[in-house]
Amino acid sequence: MTQQTSRRDILRGGLAVAGVSMVGIPVWVLPALAQGESVVQFTDIPDNVKWETPPDIRLLDIRTIEGPFVPADKFFTVQHYGHPIVDPVAFRLKVSGLVEKPLQLSLEDLKNMGSTVG
Repeated sequence: MTQQTSRRDILRGGLAVAGVSMVGIPVWVLPALAQGESVVQFTDIPDNVKWETPPDIRLLDIRTIEGPFVPADKFFTVQHYGHPIVDPVAFRLKVSGLVEKPLQLSLEDLKNMGSTVG
């Protein structure tokens, strides 16, 4: 009798092996500086970089990042054609197509809906 191995079984086994192998990594396996070497600071940023940008562009200044997660206000964004000017009173979000009940929502309608996380 033969047993078929599924892709899920292979992934589960591979992740288990990777997890077990990461637990006991000796320090001597990790990269280290050779005798006489020193750490060189990140130098890819030229001195003439202009950090002052228009409000529709944010650059990621890696010197200000302090951990693995980038805060939303520091996240890199580019809007090549500028931000559209929206009249909040006249704006309508139109929901149509393959829906049971097409509708149009104003910004006030959207704000009153609240938010749901989940």
